[in-house]
Amino acid sequence: MKFVYLILCLLIFTVNIFAADKPSAALEYIEQDFDVILYDLNLDLTSYPLKQCIGDNKIYFLMDNNQSGDFYFHLQDLQIDSAKLNGEIIQTEFHSNNSGDYYSVYVDSPADTNILRVYYQGMMTAEDNNANWGGVHAISNNIFSLGVAFKADYVSCARHFMPCYDHPSDKALFKCSIKVPQDIYAVSNGLLKEEIQEDDHNIYVWHQNKECSTYLLNFSAAKLVTTEFGDNDPPIEVYSSKFVQEAVDYVFEPVEDMIDVYEEKFGDYPFEKCAYVLTSKGSMEHASLISLASSVVSQYYTNKDIFKYTVAHELAHQWFGNYVTPLDFRDAWLSEGFATFCEAVWRESLEGKNGLYRKISLDAEYYTDEIIPYEGVLSLYDFVRTAPSSNYPQTIYNKGAVVLMMLMDQLGSDIFYEGINAYLNQYAYNNASTEDFINVMETVSGHELDYFFDQWVYGKGYPILDVEFEECDSYSGEGHCLERVTFNQVQDPDYGIYDSVSVIIEFEREDNTFFTQKFVVSGESSVHELGEDFVIQRIRGINNDLIFRSLVKIRNINIPLSVANQELADNIILSPNPAGDILHIDVKDHEFSYIEIYRTDGTLAMKISEEYITEKFDLNVKSLSTGSYILRLINNGSYVSKKLIISR
Repeated sequence: MKFVYLILCLLIFTVNIFAADKPSAALEYIEQDFDVILYDLNLDLTSYPLKQCIGDNKIYFLMDNNQSGDFYFHLQDLQIDSAKLNGEIIQTEFHSNNSGDYYSVYVDSPADTNILRVYYQGMMTAEDNNANWGGVHAISNNIFSLGVAFKADYVSCARHFMPCYDHPSDKALFKCSIKVPQDIYAVSNGLLKEEIQEDDHNIYVWHQNKECSTYLLNFSAAKLVTTEFGDNDPPIEVYSSKFVQEAVDYVFEPVEDMIDVYEEKFGDYPFEKCAYVLTSKGSMEHASLISLASSVVSQYYTNKDIFKYTVAHELAHQWFGNYVTPLDFRDAWLSEGFATFCEAVWRESLEGKNGLYRKISLDAEYYTDEIIPYEGVLSLYDFVRTAPSSNYPQTIYNKGAVVLMMLMDQLGSDIFYEGINAYLNQYAYNNASTEDFINVMETVSGHELDYFFDQWVYGKGYPILDVEFEECDSYSGEGHCLERVTFNQVQDPDYGIYDSVSVIIEFEREDNTFFTQKFVVSGESSVHELGEDFVIQRIRGINNDLIFRSLVKIRNINIPLSVANQELADNIILSPNPAGDILHIDVKDHEFSYIEIYRTDGTLAMKISEEYITEKFDLNVKSLSTGSYILRLINNGSYVSKKLIISR
């Protein structure tokens, strides 16, 4: 009997040794001995439009195996008046570290379900002394919260209006009762369960009965008007203040169709309602109550935008980010990359596959041409966050979407979507890491995918290629006979050498019909034989726009001239070369019917048609940006090419 007693003591001692001695941080998941199951918040905002609040939050939680231990909660810039644990008044201990300000409570004799009740008050704030994004704002007579910080180390910002274990790894149900002046409407997550009218104020009681992380909880209080859309399954509502009704109707009318598109791809909408609340700043995917900046609505309505990408993006988060949530913020790309990819899925529903490819191609171009020069080259997972990066750099949006497109290209769309649905089902209302996602996709596809994620998610950068075509040794017919194509990877050595990269080239035949061919590039130099009688008129493009498949940049493309045309090419003079806005072309005694100018990636930049181009010809090239081009003079199916440089 003494031996059994000693074993039990040893087990308890071992459990206590390994108990967490601090809460998880934004970039560090630490398993805790507790699990929050419900937040029951009373929030008094009767000082509206000031951000002064009086709060009372009951936190229902379980302790592992009913063992004693520490419970942690966060609260930022607000003062605790008192606290009770299971009905008894207790003292809370204050701490501060890279997870922000937090408090600890020692639970000595746990109940089956523990209730920590915290009474607090103060002026609600936002990150970095109200200067930035996450936290609580009061703008234009609207008090509202935004769930994540772009700069603060702690990232999750529910702590700015309520005490909570403010880390994405712990999901809970949410009840929220908000007291506001009589002419103000307060909205929050879930469904409105009760409206209590009193002499000088109203109380709005909201219940969300689907578990979600605290950074996805929010509220808004203003003179709001409700507009309903759809067939009420789920209910679609928009809460707006002093806004043109026609603009609200125009922007949100497609939401029902967006839900249908996403449900067909990813399964049923996962929350009780689909609502948008218009706020003075910031668009964010809060669970069932999406914040959308009023400026976005104005822009879409004024420009008659047909895609409404931000509306679609935040809606997609209800599956990717809310239904399945990153384990911690190192995995934020799983939310933002998928939501940006879903913008292309929405466009595909409007335009077919061409719409999908065109949108992802634009994401890739924006990433390489705009994002990298500003943010630098970042990985998708656990990226650098120091300026000019942030907690949410644009890289994880655009590059994330392109990487998912490449994964679909590698696996095939059927297996890709089967894997995505398996991932959503396995981690429904729970958390997942990048490794979890990889494991699901490997299981469903039967493929080992470490190489893919190592180079595209954990690594940084992308392949840059020099492409060289070689002509057939002996060919005397019309057009060009190509024997092989070689892809040389010339990117920064820090990026590494990429494997299994899809490159699609579009060719034009002599009869002006088109065809595409896919090449899989692996290794520093990848040589591909084109086969016998591979005769073309020209190359229309490489991995661009409607044929886009991979995040690849073409540095140079070498398309050889036929031997018969080389002497003619030497006789044609381009001046000045480099050129500025006007290019002088001297074709001597030869005649050409039109001119085409190609970028180095093979895409057409300019086409000039004339009845005849003879002798000297002045061409306005002001529309061409600085860089290298191939100028092609064409007549009767044959052409001469010259290298052209634009420099200003």
